[in-house]
Amino acid sequence: HFHEIDETSYSKGNFRMANNIYNSSENNMPAKVFTSLFCVLVAIILFYTQQVGGGIFNAYVNQLADMGASSADRLQPYLDSPLVIGGTVQTLFTLVVVVFQLAIVWSKK
Repeated sequence: HFHEIDETSYSKGNFRMANNIYNSSENNMPAKVFTSLFCVLVAIILFYTQQVGGGIFNAYVNQLADMGASSADRLQPYLDSPLVIGGTVQTLFTLVVVVFQLAIVWSKK
């Protein structure tokens, strides 16, 4: 049985690891450093995946427009939206999540 793991699963794991460090009575510096590194790398991968998705969507809409398809006119407003795949809102959300995770790792209880 194949189990698909996506970036959301990793992000949940990041929060779990950060919370475990936060709740630990020890000051385990290597755990903090490696968890921070993991959180940042997952955020980079998520950002990159979003940018690839946005590029694919953009190319798709442009190809439809080049063919003269009427669907290109309906899809064009999505490309101009900050909510588009790989757009401003997704990028800010990824940044907020990683900052939140790092704050949990490095804050004192």
